[in-house]
Amino acid sequence: MKKTFFIVVILIFLVLGVYTISNKPNEKEIKIGVVATLEGPGSIFGKSAVKSIELAQKELGSTKNTYRIIVEDDTGNAAKSASAAQKLINIDKVDAIISVSSLAGNAVKPIAEEAGIPHISNSSDLSIAKTKTGFVLSVLPDDESVRWLKEAQSKGIKGVAILSQNNPGVNITMENIVKNAADYGITIVYEEKFDPQNRDFKTSVAKAKNSKPDLYMIAMFPPLLEIVTKELFDQGQTNISSYAMFGASTDPKMFEGKWYTDANLKDMDFVKRFELSFPDTRFNVRTAPASYDILKLLVKGFESDTEIMDFLNSQTSYVGQSGDLKQEKDTHVFRVPVGIWTIKDGKALIVK
Repeated sequence: MKKTFFIVVILIFLVLGVYTISNKPNEKEIKIGVVATLEGPGSIFGKSAVKSIELAQKELGSTKNTYRIIVEDDTGNAAKSASAAQKLINIDKVDAIISVSSLAGNAVKPIAEEAGIPHISNSSDLSIAKTKTGFVLSVLPDDESVRWLKEAQSKGIKGVAILSQNNPGVNITMENIVKNAADYGITIVYEEKFDPQNRDFKTSVAKAKNSKPDLYMIAMFPPLLEIVTKELFDQGQTNISSYAMFGASTDPKMFEGKWYTDANLKDMDFVKRFELSFPDTRFNVRTAPASYDILKLLVKGFESDTEIMDFLNSQTSYVGQSGDLKQEKDTHVFRVPVGIWTIKDGKALIVK
């Protein structure tokens, strides 16, 4: 009887020991919300971002806390972005929010600030970083415009026609190109902005053609990107460029051999890991590396002994999938380096 009693006691201690090990006393569940476009135009950016966040979570290794990712699809609609943020904060009680796109970031920023939780946006709208809790981790419009203009200058471009979509992120980048063009000996000979519903570009392309540009900057999301490009080709205009958009096209072969700017990529191994994990999701360099880095940065902060906002503010340099991401102290902006890309055999390829 005594032998049986001792065996039971030992088993109880063993069970309690296992329970104690697997339930660390300081362990917390950290919930991180994601607002991204998963359906409709621009979904390639959102889908790639979400999958890269999942990849980052998978590759976290050992952590003292557990991390739960809650994703909301805003379908590219600002009102839905705001509703998603309200739901994540008030119902899911998330500890931080990641937004993908300037549209989503703008809708989320006041809601996250009022709730006092960190919000990191993979977008180009710096107004997000001007809030108390908002941060931007992205290619910056000024950096991208300068890199694009330098590349155009190196190719002997003197006159540029801009055909762009009316979108917060696009507008900021185009404004920077216009502002800096003269410094590189480039004149903006034509500029027109289009609403997303527009489908007839025949007259506008004819007007742009009459301005005799050396190069057309096409800053539009699919399907406008493909529609306006077809109209340009139909009118004999094939010297086109863009930023990020060719890599997001639904028909990348249309842009074979064309150059454009996009986020830098430190190591092609990241693409291989992404494609191996998510063979049905198309990799996009604009959002995949940055979103991966955002989650890793947040986790690093939550794992530290520093309050999360203080931690994020203190990070002046972070080595990420796009390279060395710089943040000037207290700016709330992590600058992603810019690369020059082309389309080869229907796939994005970094060339510089």
